[in-house]
Amino acid sequence: MKSIKFILLGVVVGLCIVCTGLYSSCRKDVCKAVNCINGGQCGGGSCFCPNGVGGLNCEIIYRKLYEHVYKGSGADDSGRLYSNNTLSFVSNNDTSYTKMQVLWNNHGPKLINMEIILTSNTSQGSTFTVTSTPVDSSVFTGFGSVNNVSASLTLSEFRTTDSSVRSIQLHSFTKQ
Repeated sequence: MKSIKFILLGVVVGLCIVCTGLYSSCRKDVCKAVNCINGGQCGGGSCFCPNGVGGLNCEIIYRKLYEHVYKGSGADDSGRLYSNNTLSFVSNNDTSYTKMQVLWNNHGPKLINMEIILTSNTSQGSTFTVTSTPVDSSVFTGFGSVNNVSASLTLSEFRTTDSSVRSIQLHSFTKQ
């Protein structure tokens, strides 16, 4: 009778050891309940967002925060004033979260549409560079900054007809 008890006790202890080993070898997927969007990837239970996107689940596309019309004035290096100009920041519904368009309305013959690349893109704002933009006999390049309240833009206009360069400062633009 004692030997049967020892055998049963041995079987029970053996089963407990096997079950404990199987249970502890199962790993829980900490990312199973995490829903990362806009290209975010889960690691260790948290979302890691691509450049230009933030939030707990990568739900904030920062460039969308800057999509406004900003109004202000400026001047170029020859003293010409640019009064009541507008800068309109727009983006496409694509996954290139660091690209936008800025449309400069200087009340001249053309609305100047320039592609920009956001370089320090956060919820607080971004700096950007203007990609080379040909307009008639000029090529515009430059840099600036934008946030949910204000924008500024510094342009260089290279005139292909006489190889002259003009610097244009568009500062203190405020969101409308």
